[in-house]
Amino acid sequence: MMSKYVEEANSIIESLVASDHQVHYDKNQPSNKGVLELDKKNIIMVHNMLTSQQMEEVKKKMTKLQVGSNSTSVSNKL
Repeated sequence: MMSKYVEEANSIIESLVASDHQVHYDKNQPSNKGVLELDKKNIIMVHNMLTSQQMEEVKKKMTKLQVGSNSTSVSNKL
């Protein structure tokens, strides 16, 4: 009975070691297939563009909220 547990433990340890070796092998392989590498200037430019787009969306939503609140206050006065 005890030898069964020892065999199972050895099997688990061997599979852990094998998967650990695979992880280290995968880390050493270049994995930039299909990936565009950007320099710092381009990264900053893209970040600024995304931020500008988000700000424009916020401005549009704020404008809609202001127009909605103005029309509500006008109809309340009538």
